[in-house]
Order: sequence, then C-alpha cells, then structure tokens
Amino acid sequence: MEEIVRGSLFVARAAPGDASACGSGADIAGYICFWCVAGEVQILNIAVPKHLRRKGIARKLLDFAICTGREKKAGVVTLEVRQSNTAARRLYESLGFRITGERPGYYGAQSGESAILMELDIP
Repeated sequence: MEEIVRGSLFVARAAPGDASACGSGADIAGYICFWCVAGEVQILNIAVPKHLRRKGIARKLLDFAICTGREKKAGVVTLEVRQSNTAARRLYESLGFRITGERPGYYGAQSGESAILMELDIP
C-alpha cells in the first residue's frame, strides 16, 4: 500500500515593519496549498495579495513546495492555471514548468475558460 502524505499549507508572513504590507490589515504575504501523493506534488492553490506581487513571494512559496517534494522523493510537480493568467504562467515557465495539456471549460459556464496543465520534473 502506497503511503499518502497529508496536504501542506504554507503561509508567508510579511516582516514586522514591512512598509509594503502597511494598510493591508494583515501580515500574511501569501500562501501555497499542496499535497504529496504517490510520488507527485500537486499545487492546489497559491495566492499573494495584489499589493505584494512581483516581490518574489510566489517564487519562494513554489520553491518551498518543490523542496518539500524533493525531500519526500516526489518526481514531479503538477498544477493547473487559468489560461488568461499570463503572469502566473510566466512565473511557472521561469521555474521550468512545461505545458502538458488543457482542460477546456474548466472554470465553469460563466467564463468557459480553460485550465492549462503544467508539470515540472524534480531532479
């Protein structure tokens, strides 16, 4: 029977006194939710508040998930991203993720937007 490692939620907090987080009402700079199952890390969700984007927070969160996968002997990281989310797609590609498929209409009847499937091999 294959061991299933429970999911992980990692929250990044802004440093005390960080001027960029002022006025936000919270010190949470971002989070990533993922799980390691059957030799795979699956990124379920990642978010950084708009006013804190482009500061390397999402990259650090993804690095954490990738390193966790490496420690757990996972061979691949997978995720789904909204087709129109070009900023996220560029970030994932800069980390070595490649497009492996598409889920047409994944985001529901209102938008009908597709999800792009991406993968990263963990060395």
